[in-house]
Amino acid sequence: MTPSPLDSVPPSSSPPSSGLFRSPRERRYWLVAVGVVLVTWSTLYWARFLSDWFRDQGWITPLMVALFVAAALAVLVVVLRRRPGWRELAVLAVFAVIYFLTIRPLMGRPEEALHFLQYGLVGGFFFAALSERRRRRPAASPPSWPTRLPAVTAFVLTLAAGWADEGIQYLLPNRYYDLRDVAFNAAAAALAIAATAALTWARAQGRTKSKAN
Repeated sequence: MTPSPLDSVPPSSSPPSSGLFRSPRERRYWLVAVGVVLVTWSTLYWARFLSDWFRDQGWITPLMVALFVAAALAVLVVVLRRRPGWRELAVLAVFAVIYFLTIRPLMGRPEEALHFLQYGLVGGFFFAALSERRRRRPAASPPSWPTRLPAVTAFVLTLAAGWADEGIQYLLPNRYYDLRDVAFNAAAAALAIAATAALTWARAQGRTKSKAN
């Protein structure tokens, strides 16, 4: 089997766990991803009233801008703390432009833009959890089927969560089922997973070059 860049990134320094998760880091990633999904589902009914109130106050667009700026700054801090090389910085810049061009047309429809924050976060953490699980496998064991293609598995999991989101909305009196929102959820997942995978690849390439020198 061809080695993956995921296998060349050193695992966390925490000792492996013997339970359901292979490391404390993997457990944290799963908990964040599942937590975001559950919070999103549990607030679907009340979110409509809240968004209508913010819109009536004229605050909905500034609020969305603030949320995306905060998310961008958080990603930047995480990346910079790892002392990135030029490859990682280049990937970060490319995806920053892609995100800007994707989200800017949606700022007039803040609820649609919010999908890229919610399910982008879910997709990114699903991918991180699966990647961590792959790195933590026993040295002699091949990757299990969910971790063999972590990006694909993370996308499928996020797509299922986003589709279930719309199914719940179908049952609520103040919400409705919208396939366009399913597509937004899928696009959010694909973009976040692609960005995370590209940063992982860039970091692995930088480490490989450093060892070669």
